[in-house]
Amino acid sequence: MKRFALFVAVFCLLCSAAEAQQYEVFGGLSLPYISYPDAPRQVKGRSEIVPSFHLGVRTYINFSKNWEHPVLYGIAGLAFSGKGYKLNNQPDWAYLYTDYSQKGYGYGLDVPLHLGFRIKLIEGLAMWIETGPTVSFGLFGKWTRELGYNGKVGTKESGDYYERNSECGFAHLEASLSGSLGVEINGKYFIRGGYDHGLVNQNGYPYQSRSRNILVSFGYSF
Repeated sequence: MKRFALFVAVFCLLCSAAEAQQYEVFGGLSLPYISYPDAPRQVKGRSEIVPSFHLGVRTYINFSKNWEHPVLYGIAGLAFSGKGYKLNNQPDWAYLYTDYSQKGYGYGLDVPLHLGFRIKLIEGLAMWIETGPTVSFGLFGKWTRELGYNGKVGTKESGDYYERNSECGFAHLEASLSGSLGVEINGKYFIRGGYDHGLVNQNGYPYQSRSRNILVSFGYSF
């Protein structure tokens, strides 16, 4: 609860300091996974996607006087977002087992601080592109791991998704470089696709992992 209150306070401070001119509530599909480029070749450098969701609010700060023409604007936001991954590739240390499965589901607060550029296409329709850093703080989650023989579970383990000191846990704090592209309809409705590229190693296992997230959002401004 303290973590949530802290992020809400930061968001409100950013909005008041920037004299926000427009707000948007949004939500949609999250497709998170993890990447580990230093892993052995058979691991293929990434996990499977674990479908999740995100919900949040954003504020727009217009740096131009006229919103109808191509404009540069700033964004501050706060979102509750799902994280996760799924692994079926058997690591070297588990050679005594025939089956291996590991997955994790986590939820955190994302604070995007982005810049955007908006272009009006026709009356009632505009297109924009946004990019910038996103800071995330993990709230709660769980990982599980199953090892077995010929379809039968032999060992089952679990732990806190946000406990970096545990074997399969991740760090609470994360930083990503984000980008999105979308359209605005009648100045009220938004459709966007985005991508978060984690920049910080979350854990030494599996294989210096970094988070990734594909996002599809629908929003309404007021």
